[in-house]
Amino acid sequence: MINATHYVLDLETMGNRPGAAIVAIGCVRVDHLELSGRFYRRVSLESSLQAGLTCDPSTILWWLGQSDAARAEITAPGAMMLSSALQDLVAFMGCKLNGPPDRNALVWGNGSSFDNVIIGNAFDACGIKRPWMFWNDRDLRTLLALYPAAKTTPFEGTKHHAMFDAVHEAQQLTYALREHQEFTKGFVPATLDATTESPDLRSALAEVTECLQLALTGGQVPAARAGRALLTSGELLGISQPNETALATQPMPVERDELGQWTHPAWPDDGEECAIPKGWFAEQGLEVFILEFETDAPEELANAYFEQGNPDFSTWEPSTPIGKGWFVFSIHDTEDGPVCVWVRQVQPDEQECTNHAAI
Repeated sequence: MINATHYVLDLETMGNRPGAAIVAIGCVRVDHLELSGRFYRRVSLESSLQAGLTCDPSTILWWLGQSDAARAEITAPGAMMLSSALQDLVAFMGCKLNGPPDRNALVWGNGSSFDNVIIGNAFDACGIKRPWMFWNDRDLRTLLALYPAAKTTPFEGTKHHAMFDAVHEAQQLTYALREHQEFTKGFVPATLDATTESPDLRSALAEVTECLQLALTGGQVPAARAGRALLTSGELLGISQPNETALATQPMPVERDELGQWTHPAWPDDGEECAIPKGWFAEQGLEVFILEFETDAPEELANAYFEQGNPDFSTWEPSTPIGKGWFVFSIHDTEDGPVCVWVRQVQPDEQECTNHAAI
């Protein structure tokens, strides 16, 4: 996460609910903990209202009590249409209009229910695809609660001005992430102290430590390298390794997250988050059936996901394939919509072609 590309959003709005009208958008890009780009657009309140967004009377009264410089965000001439501002934001984030989103960009808002939620609703209202994946929404307020020293970052400029606020929040983010980076440097296995006499063990544990620190600071850790280091360390410490096939062929309790996703802990980590590892399943002696949300979910739920952009498919109850022994191995989102991956041990005596989507 440390070395990821971050975008820090700040909105000025006429309410604090998901459908609030937007009057200004500020955004700062952060690369390798350095501020690397700034975006600012003032938005016509009229265009926000025409898109179906709303005003809250208490927020209007609040704006009347702010400084002249802050109120200029909503009163000065020259504001642009909401749809145009959002299209410019898409370009600032390096994406094409309604093209594929940036799967790696982390988007930070100040509060889990404000900036990201409101601008996401605005994208939907304007019929524009948001340029990041919903699972990369991040909450700055939570991070600052973990690293409160970042709150001491001095503020420069006009408060309640989207650009100045976004810059300040980006500076707080980099402060907190540097604190996190320093904090994670202390994660060194206790077995690496002077009491570890075996040179081979020390070497293996040092490799594990390096992999762990790379992962904690956002670095790329090859799965094969990390796996070899863990296996070697375990063998030298006399720890028996779990049988991968035995783990993969055992059903596990399906505890889905708030959006409806869950994945079996034995799913191989090959760097392809949504790809179906067909070869790996075959090696484990597992038959696979891919059930698509689009064809299995109730029409109302499918329309909410595909037409309205609602990422929550937690109420979907995937249909069980024909035959015995099937259990859920994963329910997750893909670029083409959610899927449920059912598996079972290969049934040599059962007639083939009972499940048209089996692979």
